[in-house]
Amino acid sequence: LYFFLFGVFLSSLISAQFNAGKLLHLSLYVTFLHLVFLFYRNNLNALFRMVSLLVYGLVVLSILYIVVFVLSNAVEIDVSDLYLIKTYNNYGIVRTALLFDEPLSMGLYFFLGFVLSELLRIRAPYKYILLLGSLCSFSLTAYVLVVSYYLVRSTTLGLKRVKTYLSLMLLFICLASLVLFFSERIQNIADFSEGSTRIRLALSIMAINTFVDNWFLGVGIGNSAREMLSYTNQFSSSINFEVMYSSNFYFSILAEFGIIGGVFFSFFVISVLKDLKNRVLFSGFVALLVYFLASSVFLSPIIWVFLLVCLLCNRESDESSNCRPSVIYVTI
Repeated sequence: LYFFLFGVFLSSLISAQFNAGKLLHLSLYVTFLHLVFLFYRNNLNALFRMVSLLVYGLVVLSILYIVVFVLSNAVEIDVSDLYLIKTYNNYGIVRTALLFDEPLSMGLYFFLGFVLSELLRIRAPYKYILLLGSLCSFSLTAYVLVVSYYLVRSTTLGLKRVKTYLSLMLLFICLASLVLFFSERIQNIADFSEGSTRIRLALSIMAINTFVDNWFLGVGIGNSAREMLSYTNQFSSSINFEVMYSSNFYFSILAEFGIIGGVFFSFFVISVLKDLKNRVLFSGFVALLVYFLASSVFLSPIIWVFLLVCLLCNRESDESSNCRPSVIYVTI
């Protein structure tokens, strides 16, 4: 990560516009992650107690989210006037978001909370509330997250284990839900007729063009929004949009940090995957990499908490008690 940060600093330093705020934001995340890593590396149980509190907080938030979803759809109560709640009327379903966020982010929060709850062996009702909260976001990307997780999870378990068949059953349920709820949208995506898909494609192509013209060190952190305005394509010519950043995180890295930043980030990902022996975290990390194909939101606290747990657990050679606590006691 520090090599990646060095590449970010180098590309930002030589760019036409030095974005100190964005660079400081990323530097604080990396430094904070390192400090917490050093603090907890010899006391994983203390880390797990802290993470368990976060998970239970997400459970409470997930319950509220599910209640709001039910009120909006089953009871058909208009909750858009309530404070800190936003609604999205898409595909015959009222999708909701809390805390000035969006459904995709809500799905990510609850999904990562679910993965951490599996790691901590939190009781089934709580972790499946988190899974249900993620599915209630009715974000196509959130469903792909869950499918990716259970697909990888089922391939890493032995055929004689009950969890294998439970994972396969949940994988089948998620795939059936994708076909049931998103068949029309998937067809629209395949035909390039959906508005959000056209915007994502337009921004991705613009980010690729930015990388091609600035392939070595990119345009610097936070500068892709300004540089991408110089490029147009068949998907952007008839669309007006204010958000000028690629929805694909990997294209954003290449556009802003060039091949140097891309190589350093690839080294980080490979080093984590190579040493991550815990099946739950490995499956969750792969699913997170799939998520980055549809979102460039990287500086999110829940993502970095998950990365911290992965970095600490990959120091273990197997799924020992240090990496998977048998009991977590939390007083609420």
